[in-house]
Amino acid sequence: AEIKDLDVPWKDAPPPQWVGQFRQLSYSGLQTSVVPAAWTKLDRPMTATLIPKARGRDWVRFTNHAVIQSIQGMPPEQAQSEGASGSASIGGIWISPQALANLRTQQVIERHDLVGTTTLVSNAGPGIVTLSETGPAHRMDWTYDASSGMLTGVTLTQQIGLAQITHNLRLSGQQ
Repeated sequence: AEIKDLDVPWKDAPPPQWVGQFRQLSYSGLQTSVVPAAWTKLDRPMTATLIPKARGRDWVRFTNHAVIQSIQGMPPEQAQSEGASGSASIGGIWISPQALANLRTQQVIERHDLVGTTTLVSNAGPGIVTLSETGPAHRMDWTYDASSGMLTGVTLTQQIGLAQITHNLRLSGQQ
């Protein structure tokens, strides 16, 4: 096991004003399961709704209600989990716009040699910044709106046995 302090470039940046005011963030997209050896692919619509439970100056604790639609006639899969995001989070619901403006494509944010993961800036283009974490059996991408700092998309691709499962969500609403 290993304990490691991360020194992310945005850790001291203040959160955007909307972080203290939002009542809900909604994301929608697809869960795609592909088994190449069996020539199968299954797309299922999914949603995630984040509702804040508590806030501090640099953090938000929230409930995430996730729903994945099932095959016709079956009830959807539903899960509720607790989450938290803070100014120094990797993959959190915000990164300060000022900090996003300073990130550069291919900039390494963190390496974790014990588990074989690397997190870097995969795209610092006009209007968006995407962070990507890659490991031996997964890739996670978090896309942020450069002007608001809000997480606008998340994609997780995992290799689980013979199946490759991808969760792809995009911001679909905010209150």
